[in-house]
Amino acid sequence: LVNDLDVRNSTWVVVDGQNRMAKPEVLLWFDGLISQICGVYLGLWVAGILIFSKLRSNIGSVLKYGMLIFGLVNLGMFLYIFLFAHAGFASGLMATLRATFIAYGIASVLGLVLALLSELKVRERTFLIHGILGVVLVGISLWYFTRPQVEVVLVGTLDQRIAIIKGTPQGITNEIRDGDAFDLEGRSVKIRSVATVEKAIDLFQNNKRVSGALLPAGSVDPSWPQIWKTEYLAKEYSFPGYAILSLGLGLLLLTGAGALNGLHPLRVLAAFLIDTLRGIPMLVIVLYIGLPLAGAVKELSGGVISIPNMFRGIIAIGIGYSAYMAEIFRAGIEAIPKGQIEAARTMGLREWMIVRLVILPQAIKIITPALGNEFIAMLKDTALLSVLSIRDVTMRMREFQAATFLAFTPFNTAALLYVALTLAASSVLKTLERRQKVGEG
Repeated sequence: LVNDLDVRNSTWVVVDGQNRMAKPEVLLWFDGLISQICGVYLGLWVAGILIFSKLRSNIGSVLKYGMLIFGLVNLGMFLYIFLFAHAGFASGLMATLRATFIAYGIASVLGLVLALLSELKVRERTFLIHGILGVVLVGISLWYFTRPQVEVVLVGTLDQRIAIIKGTPQGITNEIRDGDAFDLEGRSVKIRSVATVEKAIDLFQNNKRVSGALLPAGSVDPSWPQIWKTEYLAKEYSFPGYAILSLGLGLLLLTGAGALNGLHPLRVLAAFLIDTLRGIPMLVIVLYIGLPLAGAVKELSGGVISIPNMFRGIIAIGIGYSAYMAEIFRAGIEAIPKGQIEAARTMGLREWMIVRLVILPQAIKIITPALGNEFIAMLKDTALLSVLSIRDVTMRMREFQAATFLAFTPFNTAALLYVALTLAASSVLKTLERRQKVGEG
């Protein structure tokens, strides 16, 4: 809470050197609030037990359900603090654990989806449906591309800077900056980015360092000297147009490749993604998603979608490991005897019921050791997130080393922490395997 408040406007926070601190009266108020919440929480738990006791005659089952509810509520609060609370609670070791658990969940879900897509079979109308859908998407994109374009006019002179409104296509900006639209004999043009049309006009008229502006045609005064005109498709049309066109052409390409090889188009897509992700180093994936891709998403969304560094790294690790998880899930699915699947179909079970009731329960038992190994590998690969300035164990080690100039102590400590974490994970994995064997026995 203290980290999220604005120090200049908030009366709850004081700054002591480099640290933010809550005022004493705020701490007292917060302690009282926590006490009230705990009282209400315990009261609801007791009330729940009493209500259950009226509904059930067996007091043992009442206490059992009461403790179950109590445990689930506490588990939910623990998971919130551990996985989703403010990043200030998750510095160093906690950041590493948080990144590992969330990335493992993302990788598991994506891997399972890719594995199931890899098992899709071709039906009678598969290629026809996907081909028609691809053509429809291309047609929709053409509708976007035929929308009326925005006309812009460059007014003023090229003597000083040119004011360009934020959101102008990069191609037009580069054309002005490089002087390609004018006969400048290799001389470039200086530009200045502004937020609004009104700001651009104000700078053009009142700022001596700005001698021109690129403005919409409707806001140009006829008395202003006009240097250059051009048109472009507005972002609300160009972005969905290119996105839908890419989906349509991609679907048609997958349909063609699937028809040539007798495979489902989505199966071709899954195989392509798995092979591609496995062929890219994890560090490259982290850097690509964490830096240029996240910046592009923020720019295209107008700043609405701004992904924190922590979750950029988590998403990158999750996507990178999803390919390996997909192969593990696929191996487990293919290990199930075909006779069981055919028997389930004979009993009238639908495909999704066969997956949920027959395939997945047995496949999970088979691939548990491999899933555990991927968790341990992911735990160690979270050290790569330090390149995004995420304060995990590795980043804190580097900060400590830079502050103290000690050569071995930080590295030894980080190594011991990772060894302790991997040993703990291995112990949990072996315990889980033993319980599965006991259950099978």
